[in-house]
Amino acid sequence: MSHLWTILACTHGGLVKKNHGLFNLMNKFSINPKREHYGCTADLGREGELQEAYGLVQTMLMKPDSIVWGTLLGSCSFYSSVKLAEKTAEFLFKLEPWSPCNYVILSNV
Repeated sequence: MSHLWTILACTHGGLVKKNHGLFNLMNKFSINPKREHYGCTADLGREGELQEAYGLVQTMLMKPDSIVWGTLLGSCSFYSSVKLAEKTAEFLFKLEPWSPCNYVILSNV
């Protein structure tokens, strides 16, 4: 569990690239990432690595939840990535069609 706290600390400390490196080390040492690990690593989008973050979400070992997709949508909004925001929002609308936040974020892109 300590590896989750390390990844979370890197994410919140602005060390997103370091976080991604730690995530890759987990695979190297056969540590199966959990949804929380993917959620933190999806923050690659905040560093402008939108396609890499999207690819990571697409290859998750479990179904991405609204938090993971919301993280990516927020990054798309920040970088005005309309096409990726639309793709991401489609998944969010299926998971949370009642949430106005997702619609507002997409409209702001």
